Parts: sequence; structure tokens; C-alpha cells
Amino acid sequence: MITDKVILLNDTVIKCLKEKNENKIFKAFMDVGIKILGADFGFVWQFKTPQSKDLELVCKSPNLQFTPTARTKGRNYTAIKNQKPIFINNIRNTPDVSYVGKYLKSYAIIPLVHQKAVHGSIVLCFKNLTNFNKDKKTLGVLLGNSAAHAITIHRLVEEKVFLEQEKTKIEFMANATHELRTPLAIMRGNIELALMEKKNLKAANYALKASIVEINILSDILKDLSLLTSGQAKNILDKKNINLLELINQTVTRVRVLADQKNITIQVQGKGAIIVLGDESYLEEKLFLNIIKNAVTYGKEGGHIWVELKKNKNSAVIEIKDDGIGIPKDELPKIFGRFYRVEKAHAHNSQNHSGLGLAIAKWVAQKHQGDITAKSVEGKGTTFTITLPFSK
Repeated sequence: MITDKVILLNDTVIKCLKEKNENKIFKAFMDVGIKILGADFGFVWQFKTPQSKDLELVCKSPNLQFTPTARTKGRNYTAIKNQKPIFINNIRNTPDVSYVGKYLKSYAIIPLVHQKAVHGSIVLCFKNLTNFNKDKKTLGVLLGNSAAHAITIHRLVEEKVFLEQEKTKIEFMANATHELRTPLAIMRGNIELALMEKKNLKAANYALKASIVEINILSDILKDLSLLTSGQAKNILDKKNINLLELINQTVTRVRVLADQKNITIQVQGKGAIIVLGDESYLEEKLFLNIIKNAVTYGKEGGHIWVELKKNKNSAVIEIKDDGIGIPKDELPKIFGRFYRVEKAHAHNSQNHSGLGLAIAKWVAQKHQGDITAKSVEGKGTTFTITLPFSK
């Protein structure tokens, strides 16, 4: 029944909406066209770009016994130009394709056109003489419209994804340039001052030492940028079994000096040995130290930080909670982005931060097959939750 064939066609449309490979979309509609029209084999012509004038073969049935050709004045171009299918009952009446007469007796050309979007055509071939009745012609029109619509949606989605990726790259480069410019400008000013103060060795020495500080800052930014863009984590990380509670206590000990300056109390809760497979340096320096230092930096005077280590079924769970300034709700989903800094937090602390800290923390957690998430209430505090799988 024609209804069942229309349902099959609609199912193909739905399945193709999730398909990322465009060639597979063309093939899916070629295959369903063979089924609903009762063809024996088929192939698909495609314009590689909207500006292209030449059709190229994008897919064909495995049992196709001849090599298709598309002449610029042939029927494929006519069907596409007129946006109407062409049904040939008897190939003898079409001398332009008589060379394939020994392989088929009838064929249909289904143009793939959706509004102003022109994609190509599906050619369905029949070994025996076929009468294209009203139902088959209707199905042919539906096939072309559905395929063209699905391909148009796919290309619009791909274009949007591409534009978003390009936008992200541009923003990343702009932010990177901004962050690198600051230490470079300070270094230049200090070096110029040192050159001017040749006779005042104390002032010149101070200026050069200040430049070294900025060089170290610049080096850290470049190192973090390299981590986020290299994709060579397997070669960078030196993983071994680590006692997580010992590592966290070690990290907290390092931060207590900063916490004492603000009269912030840090409490660690956890029992027993929880072993994870990881790179001790990266877990301590780039993950735990990063998050706990942030809790101190953006914590309130006389406040508290709680670090709790727990277990779930397959992984260790580390919660780092503070009662500091918190993060606005609309900014919370963005905090792990490269160079992203919460404006209120940035204004609250005048120290030089590149905005890469949380992006690096996320990177480290994920390269250890774990993750990091955050919850926050503005004015009340923030909780970071880190999960790391147990060592096997």
C-alpha cells in the first residue's frame, strides 16, 4: 500500500536528521527509493557546492553494472532545472542512454530540490519494463522532496556548527592576545626603566626582577595554552597509583599560608586509602591546587572551606565547598571556558589571572577519565565536585 511506503519514507527522514555523514543521507534515500518504487538498483548525483555546475557520482548500488555519466544537456540537468521527476517507461525511446539498454529497461530521475536549495538527483533503474502509474509518480515526488529537505537541514546544521566553531576560535585568539599583551607590556616598561636607570643600579635591578616575574607569568600562560591545544595528553601525563587523601592533604597544607592571611579555616574530611591512577603533578598543581586556591581567593574574611573525599560505585568524589562570594547563575555554565572570568570575581581580586585555571582543571579531570562540575549561589558560596575513577 502507498501509505506504508510513505511511512517508510518518513522514517528515513527522521533517521537522517541525526546522521552526520551527508553521503549516508544520500544513500539512505537511494535505498528507500529502490524499496518504495520497486527498482533494482540506483545511484545519486550531487552538486559538490551550490555554485558547482557539474554533477558528481556520490553513491551507487553494489549491483550497478555500468558506469553512470551525466551530460550537461542530459535528462538529469533537465529534471533538476524543471524541479520535476522524469519517468522513462521504455529506454528504447531515449537514444541518449541506449548504451545501458542491456542492463535496464526503465528508469526514473528524481531531482533533489528544496525551495532554492539544489542538491542533485537520484536515479532509480529497473531491469524490466515498468509502468509508472500515478502512485509511483507521487512517491517519486515525495522521495525527492523528503531527501532534499533532509539534506538542506543537515547542511544548515553543519553550517551553524562550523560558524560556532569559527566564532569560538576567533574569541579564543582575541582573549589569548589580550592576556599575552599585559605581561609583555609590563616587561617592556620595566626593561626600558632598567635601561634608563643605568646609574641607579638598585632601581635597574628592581625593574629587571619585576620583568622576570612577568616572564614567569607569560611562561605559565603559554604552557597552559599548549596543554589545551596540543591534544597530546597521553604523552604528557605520567600516571601511577596515587593515594588521593594523602595528595589532597598535601595540597591543603600548601594553601594554608594563603588561607591564614584571610583567617579562612580549611577542613578536610575523608577516611581510608582511595587509590586512583593519575599524574600526581597535574592532579595536585592543575586540579586540586587550582580549585582550593580559588576558594581562598574568592572566599570571605574569616570564612570556611570544606574539602570532602567520598566514594561512589566506580569512582572517588571530591567536593570542595566555600562560603565566599559565589558565582552568578547566568555565568555558571561558562566558567570552564578558556579565558572566561566572572566579572564580579575578577573585580574582587586584582591579582593577575589568565582565566585559564578552570579550563585547565576541567582538562586534567577529563584526561583522567573523570570530570568536574560546579554549583553556586551568589553571595553564599560555591561547590566544585570532582570525580576520578578508581585505579583498576
